[in-house]
Amino acid sequence: MDRVTVLCCSNMSGTDKRKLLVIGKIAKPRCFKGLKMDSLPVVYRANRNAWMTSELFKEWLKDWGGELQQKWRKVLLLLDNCAAHPRLDCLKNIQLEFLPPRTTARNAFFTRWL
Repeated sequence: MDRVTVLCCSNMSGTDKRKLLVIGKIAKPRCFKGLKMDSLPVVYRANRNAWMTSELFKEWLKDWGGELQQKWRKVLLLLDNCAAHPRLDCLKNIQLEFLPPRTTARNAFFTRWL
């Protein structure tokens, strides 16, 4: 069975959206043959299970944090308590706030817009 994981991130109004992070199982899928990975409209990463890992999430956060620092911006990021969402104190421009356990379904901001 094919699987992908997609990370979506936006402000509440939807006017400021991050590029989707798509995680697949294959590092260089045939459908990307001849394409420059930097030219894709998404950020693509791969691992054996196509799951979000704490390492992929840290990479994504650090990349975004660098962009925010260049623009002199700060953000508050709301997260569920998934094991792939590590608690990082080294981020200067991103404050992580974790939702209480078992509240994700009630507070699923993105599912309202998908």
